[in-house]
Amino acid sequence: MSAALRRLSPRATVKLGSKPTGPTPDFTWRLKPLTLGEKGRRHPNDPRFPLDKNQATKETSESSTFGYLVNPLERVVSHIQDDGSRRERRRPNISPILVRDACQCPSCIDASDKQRNFSYSDIPSQISYKEVQYAEFSADVQVHWENDVPSSPPDHKTIISKEAISNLGKQFRNRHWDLYKRPQTLWNRDTYQKETARVDFNDYMNHTASLAEALHLLWRDGLVFIDGVPESEDSVSQIVNRIGPLQQTFYGPTWDVRSVPNAKNVAYTSKHLGFHMDLLYMRDPPGFQFLHCVHNSAQGGESRFADTFNALDQHLSYRGRKHFPTLCSQLVRYEYDNDGFFYSDAKPTIQTTDSLGVPPRNVTNAKSDELADGKVAHVFWSPPFVGHIPSSSPHQELMRFVNASKAISDIMEQPENVVEEKMDSGTCVIFDNLRVVHARNAFDMNSGKRWLRGAYLNRQDFVSKAVSVMNDMPELITITMEWAIKVTMTPERREKANLINELLGAFESEKHPWKSNLDAIQDIAQEIVQPATISDPDPEHIDIDTDIDIHLQIGTVTLDEGEKSYHERVERMRRDKDTENLLAGAADVVQSLVKCHEALTKPAPKPSLTKVDGKPAPKYTPSPEVLAQEFNYYLKVLNKIAKSLEMKMPATN
Repeated sequence: MSAALRRLSPRATVKLGSKPTGPTPDFTWRLKPLTLGEKGRRHPNDPRFPLDKNQATKETSESSTFGYLVNPLERVVSHIQDDGSRRERRRPNISPILVRDACQCPSCIDASDKQRNFSYSDIPSQISYKEVQYAEFSADVQVHWENDVPSSPPDHKTIISKEAISNLGKQFRNRHWDLYKRPQTLWNRDTYQKETARVDFNDYMNHTASLAEALHLLWRDGLVFIDGVPESEDSVSQIVNRIGPLQQTFYGPTWDVRSVPNAKNVAYTSKHLGFHMDLLYMRDPPGFQFLHCVHNSAQGGESRFADTFNALDQHLSYRGRKHFPTLCSQLVRYEYDNDGFFYSDAKPTIQTTDSLGVPPRNVTNAKSDELADGKVAHVFWSPPFVGHIPSSSPHQELMRFVNASKAISDIMEQPENVVEEKMDSGTCVIFDNLRVVHARNAFDMNSGKRWLRGAYLNRQDFVSKAVSVMNDMPELITITMEWAIKVTMTPERREKANLINELLGAFESEKHPWKSNLDAIQDIAQEIVQPATISDPDPEHIDIDTDIDIHLQIGTVTLDEGEKSYHERVERMRRDKDTENLLAGAADVVQSLVKCHEALTKPAPKPSLTKVDGKPAPKYTPSPEVLAQEFNYYLKVLNKIAKSLEMKMPATN
């Protein structure tokens, strides 16, 4: 592979102009910093940011603010006044309330029951750091408190690790949330049969490794079969209790699925039962369903399963995401009103991870952003038990809702998306009740006997067991697709990149000493800032070298040509977009850089008065020290952008 080629992950690019979520250099989001103040503050004469009326007096009294960390919890903030004097003071970099709440010392957390001995409501709002003891190479930070929780001992101190401090800003801190890092896999008939494994009952009941494999498959696919189950009424209870307690419903802890006269549920008949999920009319429907085939000699009655996530992904990737908000917002009311029982609840077709309050779970083989980024937590689908569809929505919105629902239903019903099996005696199927829909073909009651026993498991009980055996689960299947793409430079792009390097040379070389060559620098900067028509490179001149590394522990994964083309196209667009963001960001930085340069090389203007909120206020005149610091900052940013451009846009041969 050529040295000019760069290997990229399809989802590894960072767009400039928005704050990144990971440890990315500061310059990627400070392309348009405030005039000379800290983020969130500004001078009243900065026209880009309107001044809050309540801040007018305060802002005019402080010229600018700089800060630097002195330990992981505190920073020193320096205020430079209009008269040039400097005032410094310590401020918390992380809220003392947050740190105090995280204290794990024996006086705060009981060593036996692991429960708190204080309430967060007892933390005084005016609590502060009295002393922070920190050594650069130490793993811990020691905090003594000012105005501590009243019930704390007088000598109370908090010892918190730097790792724990870095986790304070996270929504999900407990290490057991790592379970959600295990991705999901979409499946259809062929991929499920090819990539899954069946589990033996005796191994499941007696060996932790087999139990962990079954939970891994359930967490990944939402569907697993257990073979060799004894033909006993108690078997389904044993299978459930191996994971957690049975979820009690008005059907009882377990229940029978067989045809009875005057059935109160369509499942207790012999007729066709369409795709559905169980008990969606309850506020907290079961997370997982278990169906043990005790006996089956009837003709027909095949069990059918489909992955709603796969159907949703196909719909979103082929027809666009315009239906996604509709399916997330329109509430369908599910109801059960029969035999003296009444249950009712409204749910959207799609429940997002944000609304559920759980971490996103990536889907390794999804094509839509919504599934690939882990935005979908559950799908709710149970047409036989619908009370009514949204009744307060306008006609046009209902049209979108019905059309989207019909499209997803049609995809689920396609034969290539359905796993169908006539369950034999001794087989138990377990499936995610809020992802996998199940159905049953009609059967002939007179041809033989069909008897299944069912039970439910709460999702949180499943998660609790899964995290306890997570270390015994099979290693994650890692699919690494790295696309090395060489983009032919357009003349406009190469010209911009060369100008940026020329400007840096003008600032740094003896040929153009920046303090005496303002005109030359301004000419170069003007060319960079000047808009240019950036045309997309000719696709025929784009050399795409695909390098796919697939590492598997279990199963196999294949990538067909269509999927390769799809990822190549997406990566090409993202790469071009990233390049344009770099060029646009460079133009913004150059403008700020030249303004600082002008102020440093020209005489300072005479003080004058301007009006803020109708009242006279002194015009802002930054000191040379402040200007020099800002100038060096912008110069450093521009250097980083130039290096990024060279990496992203290698010269062609």
